[in-house]
Amino acid sequence: MLLKNIKKIINLSCHLTFIFFLASCGFKPIYSNDNNNNINQLLTNIKIQASNKKDNLFLKNYIYDYINPYNNSNPDYQYILLLDISKNISTAYITKTGSSGRNRVQIDVKFTLKEITNSEIILQNTISLSDNYDVTSNRYATHKMEEYIIKNILKIIAKDIRNNIIQHFNP
Repeated sequence: MLLKNIKKIINLSCHLTFIFFLASCGFKPIYSNDNNNNINQLLTNIKIQASNKKDNLFLKNYIYDYINPYNNSNPDYQYILLLDISKNISTAYITKTGSSGRNRVQIDVKFTLKEITNSEIILQNTISLSDNYDVTSNRYATHKMEEYIIKNILKIIAKDIRNNIIQHFNP
């Protein structure tokens, strides 16, 4: 019985310590109720412009999913987000036979956030991420793994772009 009480006290003190730490470090959730209207309104005012290449469309859709999670439509955009994506696939490991055993995918995204009315650049940054995957004898499996890695990298880049925009407008 005494051991259970001690465990409860330790558990409660750990939870309280975590809550006090979050309160003292300045943590505020991005989608909290008090800050929700300003950030959501700002994010729904962004139109994304990207070329019609497959990777650009994936990134554009991922960013829309992250900046507008509730699918609020806004026909009067105030900002435009320009995306410039470059992808490089290179060999990371060469087998004894001289063939590629592992490939590295490097994706660089240069993004620019501008005001639509006066084309003033508000935010400009470049995000680079890379990952690698095994090359198998099955070409289809290698192709699918490459697509999977590219999509995962683009999801992370979309989150980073959203976070950069929020940090710029909400320091």
